[in-house]
Amino acid sequence: MQKNTTKKAFLLSLASMLLCISMLVGSTFAWFTDTVTSGVNRIVAGNLDLEVSYWDGSKWASIQDVATLFDPNTLWEPGHTEYVTLKIENKGTLAFNYKAMVQPVNETGGINVNDDAFRLSDYLVFKTTKPTTSDSTPADRNAARALAGTEMKLNQAALTQTGYILSGGDAQYITLVIYMPETVGNEANYKTGTTPPKIELGITVFASQRTAESDSFGNEYDAIATFPDNLATIDAFTKTVTAADDSFTIGNAAGTVQASGNTNTGTEITLTFAPTVDDSASVVNAVASSGSAVAISYDIKVSGQTSGSAVTVEIYLGSGIVVNDFYHNGTAMTKVFDKDSLADGRYYFDETTGYLTFKTSTFSTFSAVVEKLVNWIQLADTSWYNDTNTTFTLTTANQLAGLAKLTNNGNNFSGKTIILGADIDLKGREWVPVGASNDYAGDWKSAVYFAGSFDGNGRTIKNLKITSGEGENNIGLFGLIKVAEGVEIKNVVIDGATIKGSGQSTGALAGAMTAGAKWQSGVGLVPDACKNITVKNATVEGGKYTGGVIGYAQTNFDAITVENTKVSSIKNTHAEDSGENAGLVCGNLYDLFNAKNITIKNGEVFGFAKVGGVAGSSQNSHYIRDVTIDGLIVKLDPASTSDLYGSVSGRVGSINAPQYTGITVNNAVFKKGEDNLTAQQIKIV
Repeated sequence: MQKNTTKKAFLLSLASMLLCISMLVGSTFAWFTDTVTSGVNRIVAGNLDLEVSYWDGSKWASIQDVATLFDPNTLWEPGHTEYVTLKIENKGTLAFNYKAMVQPVNETGGINVNDDAFRLSDYLVFKTTKPTTSDSTPADRNAARALAGTEMKLNQAALTQTGYILSGGDAQYITLVIYMPETVGNEANYKTGTTPPKIELGITVFASQRTAESDSFGNEYDAIATFPDNLATIDAFTKTVTAADDSFTIGNAAGTVQASGNTNTGTEITLTFAPTVDDSASVVNAVASSGSAVAISYDIKVSGQTSGSAVTVEIYLGSGIVVNDFYHNGTAMTKVFDKDSLADGRYYFDETTGYLTFKTSTFSTFSAVVEKLVNWIQLADTSWYNDTNTTFTLTTANQLAGLAKLTNNGNNFSGKTIILGADIDLKGREWVPVGASNDYAGDWKSAVYFAGSFDGNGRTIKNLKITSGEGENNIGLFGLIKVAEGVEIKNVVIDGATIKGSGQSTGALAGAMTAGAKWQSGVGLVPDACKNITVKNATVEGGKYTGGVIGYAQTNFDAITVENTKVSSIKNTHAEDSGENAGLVCGNLYDLFNAKNITIKNGEVFGFAKVGGVAGSSQNSHYIRDVTIDGLIVKLDPASTSDLYGSVSGRVGSINAPQYTGITVNNAVFKKGEDNLTAQQIKIV
């Protein structure tokens, strides 16, 4: 395995300037004069100077002085482990932010002893440590393997590390560990007589200004300084392959062209590849309509393939981006979300690895329109939807993102049912709620809400993340759900959610699930619309009406489990009465709606007032019953003067006070700050 190392450092070096200004201020009245002269005023240019070095066994040496950081002659086998520690220093006078990235520069696939194609990067563990001011070099092989973990494949997003160093600040260290686990078998054992697979890695460190130094107006003038886009640069080249199903690298970016469509084994297939500018109207308009996209274009020619046969081309475009469109001679190719669905005229982009793969039987100019990857909406797959069907089964994260996109564009799915057909991993990428409405819980000023049914089918949605909801209402997997007869949200597990909002109505499952004015005065009109829901290993933070499951609820709950979850309503300026109504099931259970068969294990709930184990407030609910709580911390803000807290509910309405039966509470602790409070099962005011 070969690994070439590259480094980009940005050095701003401007000549210092010395400016002497003499100021004569004089006013003459009779015989009196006065002169004031300033001292010397200097204007000195700052410089941004990044230095990256590595430990060569005896000293720290610049990575610019070596061609490779690892032994290029190493033949990797199970158990083999290597590492390199980088030392990042600020040698200039200006503070900077930095981004360190590990990305493939070249990768060539191989054929294993089972005659299957494989990539070496799929069977290696890659890991970078978070920046630290102490040397992060592992003490021995076992320490290096423990640091690396067990997740195989080259995940460039996870390998990217960011930090900052002030002028004169301490050096920071990042260690890259690569090893082949002992569990790897013949699937990575290349076949004798074939070309050995290899991968070459580039280590790139970018630096840009940081808001540390100030001018006359503050330190925000360089807040817009950003890193360059992480896009691959591919040189022009020509290459020939002589055997069907063989492969070779595209330029200095990892990729392959497979002659699998060529029926004549041994026939030469020649690929000519060169960057170009595509000024076709479709590409120009696609870039212009986005506002932040750029086009990457290549002139590709292939000769020697069997007439009409499709050739597979794979190019590394870069990590942290999304391909909005891909064009061949100005005509859009069809995007697929599964590599196995590739066919002539189709393309697939893996945003995790940065590889674009397409299949084509004709060649000329190909153009990818790309932009920075921000959230799941950019990756939405809506191809599963049609206006005829009433039931849809979703099996991928892209399809679930498609539900969010369709709903947020005005399709409320009334009368339709969504079923999960597989577990979904949202990978900690920013999520946009299904029904992203900023309405105050159910005032229905917006047409954006979800009004269909959702059956999780016992499946799990993992690693939900929303952190961009500052000041927004209705934050969760779903934003605003409109409850009506026949609507159900059921049978789903949400595991590992991180939700951070500051407005009203925040929950892991939904921000608000409300029935509207039509249902607010009747018991039993709406059935158990929220049932058989589990939320575990979650952190949910909002401003007001914050719940582990739902923030603001006008629905009946049945069979709800919340485990290892923390819920917080935080005082802020975004929500009226912020800091109130926090509960592990819901922030507010409102208006004659009920909760039953509730299980809470190891939960913590925090707020300024109206803080409860099940609900922050259960205003005029009909009943809460059959509740089992084992492990609960109810914590009031240290500045709170409220006594509205409880293991079941923080506030209970004085009119139609709910019935509480079958309540079991073990290991409950009540605190104000760090001071213990008296336990309260139910508080009625």
